Amino acid sequence: MTQPLIKFFPPQEEVFWAKLRIFFMLWRRQFGKSHTLGAKALDRMMSMKNHSVYFVSASILMGQENILKEIAIWNVLLDMFRQAAEAKGQQLTTNIDGLGIDDVAELFEASKLEVKIWHSRTLYSRSRVVAPNPMTARGFSGDVFGDEIAFWPDFEGVYDAVEPIISRNPKWMMIMATTPAADDTHPTHEILNPGTREFKVNPRGNWFETESGYPVHRVDAYDAEAAGLPLYHPRTGEPVTIDEARRLALSKPAFDRNYLLKFLASGTAAIPRHLITAAQLLGQESCTGLDLSEPLKAA
Repeated sequence: MTQPLIKFFPPQEEVFWAKLRIFFMLWRRQFGKSHTLGAKALDRMMSMKNHSVYFVSASILMGQENILKEIAIWNVLLDMFRQAAEAKGQQLTTNIDGLGIDDVAELFEASKLEVKIWHSRTLYSRSRVVAPNPMTARGFSGDVFGDEIAFWPDFEGVYDAVEPIISRNPKWMMIMATTPAADDTHPTHEILNPGTREFKVNPRGNWFETESGYPVHRVDAYDAEAAGLPLYHPRTGEPVTIDEARRLALSKPAFDRNYLLKFLASGTAAIPRHLITAAQLLGQESCTGLDLSEPLKAA
């Protein structure tokens, strides 16, 4: 039986093959969000000529991590192609033969963090890293892959800039990946919060929809464990149960947010943002607002 060139955990496979134009990935930390986005970008570039994929990352360093994932995946593909060519007495060469992963990464970085897949001598597809800046994350056309969107400083401004990037073609797609925000005033705290929904452990992850109807693929520590990736003891390195890992965690709130995907109140706001929004909608056209910074005038 032929083995796949790129191997995934079941939830990664679920997302890679999802036939959706726009969706979110709400995944536990270190489950391979960047690897999955890198693989999807490579697949899109190889299958579509003259196509662009834009990584909008919480920082340029995170964007570089996506590029490294692509390089690692591409090296695996090249090795497989070489084996197939040698079996037929042929030879495959590339302009990165003999270079280490760090050297290849430097080449990509020197090209302004772009990866190109050439379909001919003049036609190529590319991926490019874009900083989460509303002023610069606009004017492009193609796919948009957002990484760690709950840590974009200006989520609403950046989303306003990048959403139109996919608008010209129904085949273009947008994937937004993250864990829950540490700050409950961040817009994603409201957008991605599943509320009172309960999820059964699923080795392929669970799907649910946001209030506005966008699909969200959710993978917490229990799902990841069922898929074959456990958590490990901080001292011995042996696999431990999720409950034991939480017991050993120095910060229970951080563990709950990063691995159990809980949306926790951060205490930075007197009234949570979603409650303010709900109150404004309920009181629309029927409530009077007073500016308490101005002195009241006598009737």
